[in-house]
Parts: sequence; C-alpha cells; structure tokens
Amino acid sequence: MFDPINYKHIVSIDPINDSHIYHYHRPNKCNEVRKNSLCTIHFDLLDLRQHDDINTTLERLDCFNHLVFINKNEYLRWEFKHAEKHLINHGYDASLLLRKQKYPHNKSNIAIFSKNYQDGRKGNVYLRKLIDKMPSEKVHFFLIGRDWEHSSLNSFNNVTILNPKNYKSLVRIYSIIDVVLICSPYEGGPASLPEAISAGCRVISSNCGMVNEFIYEKDMLSFDLEKDINLILSHISHINGDIKQSFRKKPQLWEEIASSYHHIYGMIL
Repeated sequence: MFDPINYKHIVSIDPINDSHIYHYHRPNKCNEVRKNSLCTIHFDLLDLRQHDDINTTLERLDCFNHLVFINKNEYLRWEFKHAEKHLINHGYDASLLLRKQKYPHNKSNIAIFSKNYQDGRKGNVYLRKLIDKMPSEKVHFFLIGRDWEHSSLNSFNNVTILNPKNYKSLVRIYSIIDVVLICSPYEGGPASLPEAISAGCRVISSNCGMVNEFIYEKDMLSFDLEKDINLILSHISHINGDIKQSFRKKPQLWEEIASSYHHIYGMIL
C-alpha cells in the first residue's frame, strides 16, 4: 500500500540548510555529507568510470546514516561501518500497463532505452555487432535517448533514433516496442527493465545490475555473437504467439517504491 505521508522534496545541486532530511543520489560527486542523510546508489560501484577515485567514494558512503541499493548484487557485496543498508529496486509508472497492447508494425522492433555515452558504457561495441548481423528485413532497432545521433550506430539503415521530450513521450514509445535489449556491462538498474516488463515487452539483457532478480539466465546475453543472435530471433519468433516470456518476479509500482523510501525517512526523523 502507498504511504500517503506528504514529504516536500526540493531538488538542488548543493544541500539546503535546515532541511529535515538530506537525500543524496550522486555520492561520487558530492563534497560533504550532512546529518540526517540517506543516499541512493544508482550505479555499480565497480564501474570505475563513475569515480575519480573509488576509495574516496567508499569513504564518503560510510558517512551516511542509510544507504539504498537498487540491486541485490550490490546490496550483498558491500558493507559499511555506520550506514544501514536497504534494497529498493527501480519501479514503473502504472500508465505503462496500457502499452501492453502494441500498435501494428511490419517488422519486429528492438529498443535500447538510454542516453548515449561517449565511452560506450551501454555496450555500444557489441550492440554494433548485433545490429550489423541481424536480418534488416525482419528487425528494426530504436535507440531512445539523448546523444545517439553522435554515435556511429546512426549509420545503419535499420536504426531509428528517438529523443523523447519528456517522460510521458518516452512511455508512449513502448507501444511499438517488442523487445528491449540491454547490453551494458554495468548498471544500477537499469530503469528500462521494470518499465519493459510492465509494458509487455520481451527483455534480453546482459547480467548486470538487478537483471538476475527479474530475468532467467536463458534470456541473458552470452556475448557469443551467434548464440545471442539466435536468442534474439527465438524471442522474435514468439512475439505474436502464445508463448510469453516468464520473469522471476514482477516489478513494483513507483507508489510502492515511494512507500519504502517514506519508511526510511521515518527512521531518520
């Protein structure tokens, strides 16, 4: 059940004096940790591209009262002297349930939901190999997020880049997506995972972040190109049939996620 307690959230780059609670989201970027604080760790701490110095980040995390991990792997991996740990996955918007009914389209549509990073952290090199080898007469790829137009993946004829102007526009795109593909070596979530499941998409992913909490191993990328192409084609062959992809568990609504955070806030006040 959603806890209806009202908390006023003020988004700021630096802490605002005299706040009752300080909720940090980028511990690798902050310079100080206030009292009455919690931190949500949105990335894999072993992804060294996220830090100037991982030891500095770990020392900073030990200053928090509460730490929220969004995947079980990270939750179990790390221990801190002072902080109490919590596990809260990403959630999904209820309006995504309406996207299970797909608009008609000729090819099978595969989507990557993420902004593009110049360092290729979303598995760009392997994604390029997959796109290059997939039969373009059967499959169309959508790269959904900022800055993909600067990627070399933009050169493929079976690739469309979409940059939705807001979250509501992004949610609508799920109505034409059959498969969500995640190639990242490291993730905190990703957020597209619970969204894709709730929107009735099939999901094929690397074993990153919280993926193994939701997806069975048979639906994970092996990074053997031939095997992964066959895996994708197998999923595509079932899109219009009665065989649905099974998942380990269902994602939670954002309202349920909010209640979990409200519980932590109550522990701090």
